[in-house]
Amino acid sequence: MDAQTGTAFKNYFPSWKFKKDRGSQTSPEINLPVAEKRDSQGICFLGPVDLKVFLKHYIKPKRGKVINVKGEAIGHHSGVVFHTLGERHGFTITRKGTNDGRYYVVGKDVKKNILFVSQSRNVSHSKAEADYRIKNTNWIAKIPEVNKNYTAQIRYHGEFLPCRIKITGKTKAEVLFQKPVLVASGQSCVIYDKDVCLGGGVVV
Repeated sequence: MDAQTGTAFKNYFPSWKFKKDRGSQTSPEINLPVAEKRDSQGICFLGPVDLKVFLKHYIKPKRGKVINVKGEAIGHHSGVVFHTLGERHGFTITRKGTNDGRYYVVGKDVKKNILFVSQSRNVSHSKAEADYRIKNTNWIAKIPEVNKNYTAQIRYHGEFLPCRIKITGKTKAEVLFQKPVLVASGQSCVIYDKDVCLGGGVVV
């Protein structure tokens, strides 16, 4: 984008520098018609369609166990493929204590059709994960240095998480987070040095 185009863009779109939460706060103040509209949770190119309903047209539901972090079967679900990490709906808890709170999906075993749940979003079904391996790494700016602090972003618009990087191969690395993080295999992990994107890879 050249200087002239950039100036025109900023004149026509004065909110270009605002983040989403700032836009949501400003919308009611200036009476935008979409101010009270909920965020889309469906499939954008199909309209207001629930994702699970859509998938069930092509994938047959299969009942499986819901297991807590202690390894106890405490409920059931209709298919691992219909659930995502961090989700707290769509499965049934049949063994729940009086002091139990909400349960979140913290792990999936697709082959055995098992859903792992916990009352903490950041606890893996096996342990509190802080280290993850990534593959197919592509370093755009420079290769991360050992013992230097970086940040990693897992999800689109996700939190920037403090971490360190250990290069383990030509296209492999380990991401060492400072605190437990719930990450699924196949998710992209993008590494930043302050506001510079260094590159990243795919979580193993």
